[in-house]
Amino acid sequence: MMLFASSQIFSQSLGDYRSVNPGGPWTTLGSWEYYDGSSWVSAPTYPGQNPSGTGVVTIQSGHSITIGSAGINTGTIGSIVINGNLTLTGTNTGGNGTDYIFNTQLISVTPYLGTITFINKVDLMLPSNAVLYVTSDITPNPDYFGLIGDCNHNQDIHIGTSVYAYCNGGGTTALTFDEVMAGDGTLNAIPNSNSPVCEGDSINLLGSYSGTFGTAVTYSWTIIAPGGGSSSSSSQNPVITNAVVGTYTATLTCTTTYSGNTYNNFEAISISVNSKPSTVTIGTITQPTCSVPTGSVQLNNLPSGTWTINPGSISGSGSSYTINGLAAGNYTFTVTNNNGCISNPSSNVSLISSSKVWNGSVSSNWFLPANWTPNNVPSSTDCAIISNSGFSPVITGPTPAYAYSITVPSGGNLEIGSNSILQVTDVVNVNASGTFTIRNNGSLVQVNNVVNSGNINMERISFVDNLDYVYWSSPVANFSAANISTYSNNANIYKWVPTVPGNGIGEFGTWAYGNETMILGKGYIERGLNNAPTNSPTNYTSVFTGVPNNGTINTPISRGTYNTVGTYPSPFSPTNANQDDDNWNLLGNPYPSSISADAFLTTNSANLSGFINIWRHGIAPSTTAADPFYSNFAYNYDPTDYLTYNLSGPSDPVGFDGYIGAGQGFFVMMKPTSASTSANAIFSNSMRNVSYRNDQFYRNSNATQDVYPEGRIWIDLVSQSASTSTLIAYINGASNQKDLMYDAQADLKATFSIYSLLEGYDRNIIQGRSLPFNNNDFIPLAMKIPTTGNYNIAIKDVDGFFTNQNQEIYLEDKLLNVVHNLRNSPYAFNSNQGENIDRFNIKFTNQTLSFDENNINTNQVTIFVDNQLNVKSSTIAIKDLSIYDVLGKKVIDKKNINQLEQILTELKPTSSVLIVKVLLENNKMITKKIIY
Repeated sequence: MMLFASSQIFSQSLGDYRSVNPGGPWTTLGSWEYYDGSSWVSAPTYPGQNPSGTGVVTIQSGHSITIGSAGINTGTIGSIVINGNLTLTGTNTGGNGTDYIFNTQLISVTPYLGTITFINKVDLMLPSNAVLYVTSDITPNPDYFGLIGDCNHNQDIHIGTSVYAYCNGGGTTALTFDEVMAGDGTLNAIPNSNSPVCEGDSINLLGSYSGTFGTAVTYSWTIIAPGGGSSSSSSQNPVITNAVVGTYTATLTCTTTYSGNTYNNFEAISISVNSKPSTVTIGTITQPTCSVPTGSVQLNNLPSGTWTINPGSISGSGSSYTINGLAAGNYTFTVTNNNGCISNPSSNVSLISSSKVWNGSVSSNWFLPANWTPNNVPSSTDCAIISNSGFSPVITGPTPAYAYSITVPSGGNLEIGSNSILQVTDVVNVNASGTFTIRNNGSLVQVNNVVNSGNINMERISFVDNLDYVYWSSPVANFSAANISTYSNNANIYKWVPTVPGNGIGEFGTWAYGNETMILGKGYIERGLNNAPTNSPTNYTSVFTGVPNNGTINTPISRGTYNTVGTYPSPFSPTNANQDDDNWNLLGNPYPSSISADAFLTTNSANLSGFINIWRHGIAPSTTAADPFYSNFAYNYDPTDYLTYNLSGPSDPVGFDGYIGAGQGFFVMMKPTSASTSANAIFSNSMRNVSYRNDQFYRNSNATQDVYPEGRIWIDLVSQSASTSTLIAYINGASNQKDLMYDAQADLKATFSIYSLLEGYDRNIIQGRSLPFNNNDFIPLAMKIPTTGNYNIAIKDVDGFFTNQNQEIYLEDKLLNVVHNLRNSPYAFNSNQGENIDRFNIKFTNQTLSFDENNINTNQVTIFVDNQLNVKSSTIAIKDLSIYDVLGKKVIDKKNINQLEQILTELKPTSSVLIVKVLLENNKMITKKIIY
C-alpha cells in the first residue's frame, strides 16, 4: 500500500483557499478563507470561481464541504487536498447523475484523514490526464476508505472522456472504487532523471507509475532537445548520451488497459544540462625540498562562483588557488562548479621527492645523474643520502657540488677531493659507521647556522722540515692538539697568551704550552711534525677527526692595558717590547673551508686592528736573526716571515689571495682603544663561500665591482741573501690618511724590512691610497738595513692599472738627487746599517720633488713646557697638529685647531723623542723634534 505524506499546509501562496470550521457549501463564501499574499482573509470568491485561477484548495481536517445536486463546474484549480470531507450529493431521479466537474490535474485525499462521500447519482469528472490519489485500509478498526459510496446508484469517476471507475464496477468495463483505492488512486506516470546533468554526460531517464492498472503498463517517452530536435523511446528507462547545454523536455506516458478500456497518463519533466567548467590550468609548481618536504601547485582558470577542487575536496571561490602540503607523486586535478559539474582532468603534475639517494651504479662520479635515485644530481634543495651501494661517491673538479643536507648512514662513504667543494645548505649527519673524508684543500661550506652530528676526517698537508712551525686551528670540535702529529711527541706545541703579569712594565704576551683540546677559533703552533732534515722539507699530512664546526663561533680575545708610546725593556731578551705587545692574539679559521679575511676583518673591526699576520714558515731559523722580545734564543726565526694582509691586499703578492685556509692559524692585534680588555672574535658562515679556494697558494681574482679602477704595487728590498716586501695599494675605500682596514703597521722589531710612511712618520707595511689615481701622488719609503752594504729596490709585482706598461713607476733617491725608472731595472744603492726614513719616494713622474718647507721660518713656531706641552705660532694660526714617536706611531692628531696656541694636556712626559708636525693656516708645514 502506498502511504501519502500529510498535506497539512505549512506554507501558502497567493490564490490559495482553505476551509473554515466547520465547513459548509463549496459555493458559500463563508466556508472559505483566501490567502492574499500576506495573510488569510475572508474569501472574495469560492474556489474555482476566481477568473484568474485558483491555487491550492485545502479542506482542513475535521471540516466538511458539501456540493448539492446542482453540481459544479469550476475554473482552473491548482490542486485539491482533502484532509477533511468532501460530500457530493447528486440527484436521486432517473437518468444520469449530477456532474461534479473539477478543472484540476490533482485531487489528493490524505490517508486516514480525508474522504470523498458519494450520495445518490454522482459523476466526479476530472480533465484528461488528471490524477486522483486515494487509498483504503481494512487493517485498523474501524476500517478506512477514502472513497465512500453506497454503490446503489450510478456513482462513477471520469478522467477525460473515459469512465475510470464505478462504485461497484461496471461489469467488464470499468474498475470499482475498491480497486482504485487498493491501487492508491488512478494511473499516474512518474518521470524522473539523474541530477545534476552536466555537459557531455548522459541523461538517465527513469520511468515509473503509481495507481491502479489493468494489464501491464507500457511506457512511451517523447524527448525535446535544446534547439527543438525531438526523439522518442518505448523503453522504460532510456538514456540520452552526450547531453548538450540547455533544457531537455521529457514526457512520459504510461498506458494500461482494463476490460477493453485503455487508460493512460502522461507527465513531463524538464532536465537542465549545465555547462562543464573549463579544464583547470597549472600555474606555479613548487617542488618538495628538505626543509619543506611537501610541494605546492597553483591552479588557474577556476570557474566563477563557488567550486570544489579534487583531490582534496577543497572548497572556495576565485579564479586561482594554490594547493599546499602535497606529498611527492603524480597529480591531476578537477574542479566542480556550483552546478555540480566536474571539469575534465588537468594535465599531469609530477612532484619529485627532495631526497636523492646515492646508488653508485655507474661510477664514483658525484655529478653523474645515473648514480642517483631518482636520476638527478642533488641541488641545494635536495637531501643527499650516501648509501652503502655500488661505487662510493667522490666530488672532484672545479665545479661545486650542492645539497640541502648530507646524511652518511652506516657503511656509506663520501669523499671531497683535493681542491673540490661541497656546499651544504643545512645539516651534515654522519653515522658512527659512516665515513666522510675531505682531502687536502677540499672544502665543506655550510650556509645555515645548524649543529652537525657525526665525525668527518679532514686532511691538511704542510710542506715542512723538523724546525718549521706550522700555525694550526681545528676545523672540527673536541680535537686534541696532541693529535696534530703522531711523530712530534708534542714537545713543541704552543698557544699564545696575550698579556702576562711580570713581563716588563707592559706585561707583554708570550707562548705557553698548548697540548690541550683545541679551542674553536684559537690558533696553535707546532714544529717537529716529521723527521725531515732542516732545509729539506717534505709533505706532512695531519688528519682532523671530529664533528665539523659550523655556524657562528665566538672566540675569546683579550689585551693588556699598557699603551704608553715607545719601547720598554724586556726582562728576558735584549730586544725591547713596545705598547702593542700585550695586544696580540693568535686565532685560527675554525671551519673545514676557507674564510674571507676581508669579511673577518670587517665583522671584527670594533675590536681588532684591520690586518692579520700569517706565518709562512719559509725562512730557516738562524743565529743572525734578532731575539724576539719575549725570550733569548741561540737560533731565532725571522719576523719578516709573517705576511701581513688587510683590505688593500697582502704585503707580499705571492702565496695569499685573501682567503684563510681551513686549519690555518693567524695573528691579530686587539685595538688598545677597544671598549673592554676582553671581547670575542666573531666567525660566521657569511665568511664562507664556494668561490673561495681552500689553498693558500692559489691566487684568485677579486670580483669586486670597483667604483674606480684599482692598482697595486709590491716593492721589494733585496739583499744578497734575502728580500722583504711592502704593498702600496690604490684601492676603493682607502684614503690618504690612516685607515684601519687599508693600512697595516710595520713590525719595527725586524732588522731587515721596507715600509711606506704615512703622514710623515707612520710606518706601514701596507698602505692604502685614495682613488681616483693622481699621477702626481708620491709615497715616502723607509727601511731598516741590518748591515752596511749594497742593496736593491725593485718592483716585485703589480696588478690592476699598474699592469699597463705605460704607467711609469719611479724611485726618487733624495740623497743623490736621482729619479730612477723601476720599470726598466731595480735601483742599486749603498746604505748604512739602521733605519732610513727620509731618503726615498715612490712617484709616478720623473720630476724631483720640491719642498716649500725649506723656505719656512721654523722660528715662527715654538714648543715649550709649562706643566703641559705647549705649541705656539707667532703670527699664523695653527690648522692641524700631529705628534709621532720615533717608531712613526701617531700619538696625537688634532684637526681644525684654528688658534695660535695649542696646549696638549693629554700627552704625559716620558722623556722620549717626539716628532711634532704643525700645519699652519697658509698650508705651510713645520716639523720639529723634541724630547718630552
